[in-house]
Amino acid sequence: MPRITATDGIDLITAMGLPVVVKTFTDVTVAERNARLFVRQSPPSPSSISRPGRDQQIRLYVVPRLTASLRALATEDHRIAVAAVHDGIVLLDGEERRIHTAAPTTSEERSGRRVAWGRYALLRALARTRAPRTQAQLAAETGVTQAAISQSLKRLDGLVSKTADGWAALSVREIADAFLTQYPGARGITTGWFSLDPVTRQAQLVAEAAPDEGAVISGDAGADEIAPWRKPIRAVVYGHTGLDLARLGFGDADLEHASLEYTVPADHTIWATARAYSDGRGRLLADPLICAHDILRIGGPDAADATEHLIARLERDWETR
Repeated sequence: MPRITATDGIDLITAMGLPVVVKTFTDVTVAERNARLFVRQSPPSPSSISRPGRDQQIRLYVVPRLTASLRALATEDHRIAVAAVHDGIVLLDGEERRIHTAAPTTSEERSGRRVAWGRYALLRALARTRAPRTQAQLAAETGVTQAAISQSLKRLDGLVSKTADGWAALSVREIADAFLTQYPGARGITTGWFSLDPVTRQAQLVAEAAPDEGAVISGDAGADEIAPWRKPIRAVVYGHTGLDLARLGFGDADLEHASLEYTVPADHTIWATARAYSDGRGRLLADPLICAHDILRIGGPDAADATEHLIARLERDWETR
């Protein structure tokens, strides 16, 4: 059984229709109540749970399954909340909520396997250039192991060819279609923000403020630098850690009305493919296929045309690189 994450718990809670605002990796608000997240790979016993203090902060436990003792504790003490991921149960304020149906979007979800981030990254790497590359080179471009590349190549029969110099895509258009059809999105934790600044400027401000290895710019802000077509309406920025954008002048917004999405993704290959496409030049832009996926997800009457311009640019670059 795959390990659960804080993201799994947040996704379950939002699926119940409860509003969630992510502040940091461990601090969120659920239905306007402050909560501290604790992720456990097995349900904790009541004796191992330290009781909350006198403040109103909830201790929210994200666990695989709900035990009778944990249910009793959360029902008795409303400062204890539980998100039981595999059971599809959330206990909040003593009230038990359940998800009775699910709508999996990928074969990984249907089988219970982890999402094959490496395979999706391999598709993006193969779309970068028509030049054959070894498995070791492809592993370096995707940020996964050579063994993972070997397994993924076996599943791309009909899309790749092997030569004496390595592996190459047969058609960048078919690679792009396969990725955009199958990719489940970067997942992770996303917060929505709004600003009156131009969307591209918003992305730049957030990218400059991001710590660690920096941020990756996608969505309209990324596409506008790769293959400009439509007026940017929403930026997407991927970062390694949570970031409070209020100090940069942004206001909270639901995702439908956000001008910028900030995501700490489950898909960490985004950085590797962004670096491969950038060749070390300037700030990191997501690769064209991640940008295309985000544009389609953002939507709009011209989203398909904007995506087509990205793919057309990708085809031209693939021929010459």
